[in-house]
Amino acid sequence: MTDLDELNKLEDLSIKISDLINQNKFENIIELDLQRKKIIEFITNSPNLNHKKKIHQIISLNNKSIEDIENKITKLNINHYNSEKRIKYYSLNK
Repeated sequence: MTDLDELNKLEDLSIKISDLINQNKFENIIELDLQRKKIIEFITNSPNLNHKKKIHQIISLNNKSIEDIENKITKLNINHYNSEKRIKYYSLNK
């Protein structure tokens, strides 16, 4: 595969990861992320670095996705904690 093919594949993986984040399917992200890291390593070690701009765009997208994941996980944890408190409160008031 050429660097350009790898870049396109990397972009597709980043889009899939972003879609999974929006669907709250966090468990499916790990495999895609491993593939993404392998491609980044391949491109980084490649002598042809003419695609730096594209790589930076993809890295930015990935960083945004990571931030979104962290925010969603935090929000889910807070919601879970609050639900748990409500259930305990209602069960004590019976």
